Amino acid sequence: MICARVKVNVLCVRKMESVLNVGSEEYKASTEPGQSPLKVHLKSLWYFYHFWLAVVLGTFQTIFEFFTDWHSEKKFDGQVVLVTGGGNGLGRAICMELVKEKCKIAIADVDIKAAEKTAIELQSLGIIAKAYKADVSIYDEVLDLRSQIQNDFGTVDVLINNAGLVCKISLSEGTPQDIQKVINVNIASNFWTTRIFLKDMIARKRGHIVGVSSMFGILPSGRSILYNTTKYAVRGFMSCLNEEIRMNKLSRQIKTTTVYPLFITTRDDLIRTLAHIKMLDKTVVMPSEYAATLIVKAIKQEKLHASIPHGFYTMSGILAILPRRILEKYFDAVIGDIPQTF
Repeated sequence: MICARVKVNVLCVRKMESVLNVGSEEYKASTEPGQSPLKVHLKSLWYFYHFWLAVVLGTFQTIFEFFTDWHSEKKFDGQVVLVTGGGNGLGRAICMELVKEKCKIAIADVDIKAAEKTAIELQSLGIIAKAYKADVSIYDEVLDLRSQIQNDFGTVDVLINNAGLVCKISLSEGTPQDIQKVINVNIASNFWTTRIFLKDMIARKRGHIVGVSSMFGILPSGRSILYNTTKYAVRGFMSCLNEEIRMNKLSRQIKTTTVYPLFITTRDDLIRTLAHIKMLDKTVVMPSEYAATLIVKAIKQEKLHASIPHGFYTMSGILAILPRRILEKYFDAVIGDIPQTF
């Protein structure tokens, strides 16, 4: 296919096969011969050279910007903040922490009674807030949510994708329906909310999108493989989203922040499980109010990544480069024996 040259820098590609038609349409194999082994090695060396050049130059640039591009924390005064899953747990704590910021708060939750209770508490503190019943894993409900918030408050300035299902499902556990539900809520919802609310941010050239991953979106745990996998996906989604925003030259106007909390005292069944496997005294377990304080502060400082509490994100990076056997010994020393699942 020949692409005409145009003034706008548009990537011209052949239309891909519809994902809905895979298996029913004829598969078309590529006729490209590919590159020779020698060319592959030469290109790899070229990439490594530019990688280390970028590391050196990027380090100097970061140090220079640290001393010359200092700016005060972001202000939320009068802005509209949407917190998904804001009726209970960490989401509710984030809403209560936002009281200090004098913003308008939209609380979306499938548990409308809890969301309304949170909204009433916020209103009693002088904050403009409203609860909305919405299952953010369903695209049409997110569209409807946007219309309602637009009518009540206007455009969303800060989107906090907090909604998620915490589950203790290993590979051999859970029904197919359980697994699909967790995937829909923990991953798909981030696509729907971000796609829908990002359009308004692009139009206004202002906005901030927050993804709530987990430290278990960085470090593996085989005893909750479903939850961990979804949190790895949130981490990947947010990194790709930030890069897509940068490629569209909007990174100065639209910010992203990914937070990685460790254990939080939200659900009673989670705390009971930690106690049962004798991990409650071995790990960090934070009050949800403290975690919310750190999360809001990370958003105000426009941090790209933030572990909750501080320091764990850096430590996870060091752990990631250790030989696997050393890493396993570290996990065994910290976690100890956990009941087998199969």
